[in-house]
Amino acid sequence: MGVLGGYSRSQFQAAELRKVLDLPLPDQDPTPRAVKRNHKRLTPEEVQALCADYQAGVEIGALVSRYGVTRTTVFEVVNRQNLPKRYPILDPEEVVRAAQMYEEGKSFAAVAEHFSVSAQTIRNVLLRAGVPLQGDRRQPGRRRSP
Repeated sequence: MGVLGGYSRSQFQAAELRKVLDLPLPDQDPTPRAVKRNHKRLTPEEVQALCADYQAGVEIGALVSRYGVTRTTVFEVVNRQNLPKRYPILDPEEVVRAAQMYEEGKSFAAVAEHFSVSAQTIRNVLLRAGVPLQGDRRQPGRRRSP
């Protein structure tokens, strides 16, 4: 008997391992696994074509399908190429009008409804335009929800 012979369970473990290996495989894995995704690297020609399509107004979803990449990849390419972002926001004249309406006392929600956008969009547009935002205009006694 060797030094570890009395303490070793290797023969028992080997026998147990053989039993496990001889078991039939279950028909279906109980835990679904994440789908392995192949990341596609765009060629310089594809990057140029994607940028041209983006500037021509092709929808992001169509670009994703056409080039076989994710939305994140499309936006990363657009950012790397320093292309102007497309927002469904207001043109410069509408920004001036929105600022006027806001300065006249209209709420973000009222201005947003006029332009068919969200109140947060109006707030962001006015901030980008450098319009000073007024203090809290809520009615006294109304509490802000958390």
